[in-house]
Amino acid sequence: MGALLEAERKKNGRLSKIIKSAGKREVAASERAERLRDKCKRLAREASDLKMRHGLEVKQLHLTYAEMMDPGGNGICDEVLSIQQENKRLGEEKSKLEARDRYNDGPHAPGSKKTFAQKQADAEKRKKKKKKAGGKPARLPGGQLGHRGCAHKYEKADETRHITMNRCGKKSCRCKMLAETRIETAYAEEITRPQKRTIRCIVSYYDCLKCGSTNMRCDDPLLRNGRFGPNVVKQVLVNYLSRMPNRMNADRLALLAGLAMASGTVANILRRVGGRLTAPANVLAQHMRRARILHVDETSISLNGRLVWMWTFFEPRSGRVLFVMRKSRGRDVPREILGDDWKGVLVADGWRAYARYVVQRCTAHLIREIRSMAEKDPDDRDAARALQTFRGILRDAKKRTPKSGRAAAHGRLVQRMRNLI
Repeated sequence: MGALLEAERKKNGRLSKIIKSAGKREVAASERAERLRDKCKRLAREASDLKMRHGLEVKQLHLTYAEMMDPGGNGICDEVLSIQQENKRLGEEKSKLEARDRYNDGPHAPGSKKTFAQKQADAEKRKKKKKKAGGKPARLPGGQLGHRGCAHKYEKADETRHITMNRCGKKSCRCKMLAETRIETAYAEEITRPQKRTIRCIVSYYDCLKCGSTNMRCDDPLLRNGRFGPNVVKQVLVNYLSRMPNRMNADRLALLAGLAMASGTVANILRRVGGRLTAPANVLAQHMRRARILHVDETSISLNGRLVWMWTFFEPRSGRVLFVMRKSRGRDVPREILGDDWKGVLVADGWRAYARYVVQRCTAHLIREIRSMAEKDPDDRDAARALQTFRGILRDAKKRTPKSGRAAAHGRLVQRMRNLI
């Protein structure tokens, strides 16, 4: 009995200690809550003071700005406006410079836009590539290293001359006793001196016995160009295509053939020829609309001192080419030539003007973009691997395949491209 009482007493002692500690924790928690309430009240007062101070500062700034922009003030308004205009001008200039830098440093920058340092770097890369490939490639006649040769082929000779000599060419000898040892053949191409010819044309007029109208033959080449024949018109066009002004065009004709012509006459000839070329150009545009595959590109040129764009449409199957000169580089030009319902494939670069059609990206542009990615980040192994894989796909696509196996080869190449993408 005494042992049970002793156990209960110990148990009650432990419970009383627990109750006391809980009471102490409750008192501490209430004190901490009181401190937090005081801190919140203090922060609320500080926030109210900051808000009031901020409002006063905003009002003061508004008053200061109103005083600065007051036209009847002390002249600060004009200074602020000039600073704003200068900032706007500098911002536009900065945008232009950034656009030019992106164009010049991009993967599609033409060779004429590259700096001397960039051209030297490209040359060094080509040298390293040739060394890695194993020495110099064979140089073919008429072509650069690694390019297909284009040696000049002479046509049938119109005239044959035998070039001989009757005495020794040495000044101290000049002997007339010479013995012919060998004969070699050499070719020379020459143009005859143009001469002006005046042709008198006797034109017959006819009256129709049925309708009574007066007729003459106007399809003769000598009568279609006014007082100038077709060869004169051809020479004017050649000079014009050589980017020669009308005044220099007339001076050149006067120098070569003694043909007196004013610069206005040259302009009239060009205008007349341009009008005759309108119908063939329309026929060529209709042929482009019927094509299944077209290669399209645009380039900037200067026309009478103004920047215009020359669009080139090439149909590879027939070899026909259509040149269109427009002031715009937008999508309205392909829409004008091909229409909205054209279902073919355009082989072009990534210019957004072709977005409405099915576009096969130019492989040269794709290689440049992947190479640019690899050069910007040498540690990016994915870009280097993508470039190597893409070149392998192009190499396999250029291989000759029998007609029976082309469909299967095409399917394999498409699957490889999808895996690469």
